[in-house]
Amino acid sequence: MYRSNIGGVDTLMPPTEIYHRELFFQVYLRKENNLGSLSDGALLAAGGRYDYLLHQLYSRNYKGNPPNGVGSSLALENIIQNCPVNEGSTNVLVCSKGGGGLLMERMELVAELWKEKFKAGFVPIRDPSLTEQYEYANEHDIKCLVIILTDRFC
Repeated sequence: MYRSNIGGVDTLMPPTEIYHRELFFQVYLRKENNLGSLSDGALLAAGGRYDYLLHQLYSRNYKGNPPNGVGSSLALENIIQNCPVNEGSTNVLVCSKGGGGLLMERMELVAELWKEKFKAGFVPIRDPSLTEQYEYANEHDIKCLVIILTDRFC
């Protein structure tokens, strides 16, 4: 039987990019009985603090302190390749926040997920609130949500 789990935290792992300072993390998927290093599995996400990068880009013309930032990158191809697909139910609900509901974007992402053999859906309303989307997910027992944000929320 194949079972996977998320790896632990390696506190001594050095950042892979020069712009990460202080907090840095990577998320790996590994087999249950794999006692090797955390990086022996499939990399699913990486991220950390981007303060140094933002401070380098911040214009000296602005008054005040430069902004701070934290973020992550998802390795969607690795997630798709390593995620078991349950063909009998909707696995993913594609949601949106802002931008007038982002209906076309939600529909395009659902189509891409279907091409990758994920059964995906979206709330069939032009501009649903996050509450409506969460309630829809709860009513349909959907555990995985992808939320598309407009740039004003990023």
